[in-house]
Amino acid sequence: LCVWVKDRPGMGTFYRSQHELVFVFKNGSERHRNHFGLGEHGRTRSNVWHFPSARSLEASEGDPETREALRLHPTIKPVRLIEEAIIDCSRRGEIVLDPFLGSGSTLIACEKTGRACAGIELAPRYVDVAVTRWQRWTGKDAVHEPTGLTHAQLAESRRAEIQAKEVPNG
Repeated sequence: LCVWVKDRPGMGTFYRSQHELVFVFKNGSERHRNHFGLGEHGRTRSNVWHFPSARSLEASEGDPETREALRLHPTIKPVRLIEEAIIDCSRRGEIVLDPFLGSGSTLIACEKTGRACAGIELAPRYVDVAVTRWQRWTGKDAVHEPTGLTHAQLAESRRAEIQAKEVPNG
């Protein structure tokens, strides 16, 4: 269990939270991967991580990508924070599971670090946000495996289906 300490509190009520809990799990009974070796690779770690919030990054850097992602998803995580955890605990080519994919920060971090991302997201709207962010970052088209359609083609197909259902039967 790690604690992400943000540079500013989030939205909320009486006491506004300025931290989030980060759970790091492993699969199987092997020892934990340790790619920071108590500072031997220049990567000293504790379980308290200090990274700016996405809102701070957007405000300080004026990053239009982050601004757009914040408009579409309320709790975007900084890609750099996730990259660091991935580098610490996995090897290139391995699979990283994110059961709450949200805005897709883990998807981008995996791409940047040479890992495969297995992401789960229940809200179709946020799946679209994650895929769109990944496409913008990589310059690639995401392809829906069962149909072979690109993300844009699939979206157009779904719009056409919805419009066809809205036409009254005559």
